[in-house]
Amino acid sequence: MKDEQRMIYGYDAFHHEKYYCSVDYFIDNYKDFAKDDLTFRLFHSEQERDEYARNSVMEDADNLDLMLDAYMDSMKEINLDKA
Repeated sequence: MKDEQRMIYGYDAFHHEKYYCSVDYFIDNYKDFAKDDLTFRLFHSEQERDEYARNSVMEDADNLDLMLDAYMDSMKEINLDKA
């Protein structure tokens, strides 16, 4: 597993931002993730995170004609290992 680093994917439903980081980064910075921020969720895969993000955006959408795919593509994704 050394060649392929294990990743953790996160989503902030309040800010509608997607995150990802290595498991090592998560372990080293777990206190930052343990804050009382109920809008931040962790996922094991990018697909699970993106599905949750898509559903979250749909729940928050005032206009059902929202260009969801364009919005999802333009959503900020942050690599916490490099931030």
